[in-house]
Amino acid sequence: MNDEKIKEHLEKAKTIAVIGFSKHQSKTAYKIPKYLTKYYNVIPVNPTTDEIDGLKCYKSIADVPGQVDIIDVFRPGAQCGEIMKDIVSLPQKPKLVWLQLRITNTEAKKLAEEHKIDFIQNSCIYVERERLLN
Repeated sequence: MNDEKIKEHLEKAKTIAVIGFSKHQSKTAYKIPKYLTKYYNVIPVNPTTDEIDGLKCYKSIADVPGQVDIIDVFRPGAQCGEIMKDIVSLPQKPKLVWLQLRITNTEAKKLAEEHKIDFIQNSCIYVERERLLN
């Protein structure tokens, strides 16, 4: 995906669900979603906790109510095929699924393409947002 399209997604997005938002402040999977809260309505998805920094946490992406513009994923690549199956079964599809740096999955990419969902993998949403919008 080219820079113009990524920038458009980041500018238009209002809500980002973060699968794997960590409750541990030392982890990148906490720091990056926390940064995103400055710009977006961030919805944590983590089955091990009920809330992170006062934000209601959902056990799975299927439990998140309403429309989500971007789903940002902090889970091992091997889990992303199953995660993508859950995403494509949502009644309201996201516009973009973003797998963080060093996370890739061929099956997830194929499913996103089949369901006309834009897809980024092995890329950091923080780095790209800073580069393209700040």
